[in-house]
Amino acid sequence: MPHRGRCACHGDMRTDSSGLQVLDDAVCLDLLDTSPVGRVVVSIQAMPAAFPVNYVRVGREIYFRTAPGTKLAAAVQGTVVAFQVDSFDSAGESGWSVLVVGRARMVSDPAERRLLDAAGIRSWVSSGTVYYVAIGIDRVTGRRLRPSDDPGDHHLPLSASLPRVNSGPSVTPVTHRSS
Repeated sequence: MPHRGRCACHGDMRTDSSGLQVLDDAVCLDLLDTSPVGRVVVSIQAMPAAFPVNYVRVGREIYFRTAPGTKLAAAVQGTVVAFQVDSFDSAGESGWSVLVVGRARMVSDPAERRLLDAAGIRSWVSSGTVYYVAIGIDRVTGRRLRPSDDPGDHHLPLSASLPRVNSGPSVTPVTHRSS
């Protein structure tokens, strides 16, 4: 899928208007395979909510296990959801992020469930009944942040744009005593 946003090309590397490397579909799909945990993003009363899940990608679908609740409800309703995976090196000020958008569905076919059981997808949270959810990869985008080696680069380092922690006056907690 061609990138439809504004990009500048630097040799074989495309960058967006912020200087982030734009990743093609193949690289995004490869990166999805490098992390066991991603985030499913659904809408709850028109507000985004992200839930970490263990997952596996098979072809153009992402699968995860879940218990009854918000994620399963989204699948039963065939809701369009987002799925995000990333990795960052704070010290090296580099990293990547991949975002998938697709329709969620509950896996109900017994043969497909057996294949997923054999794939060993497990949840870090134990629950009684196991449900599998599939997210079709309808759209995938990704960006990579690399540290600048160019001394003429006028972008601020990542750390320069972050708020300072504990930069204000010290606050001592107050404990209340009952009378």
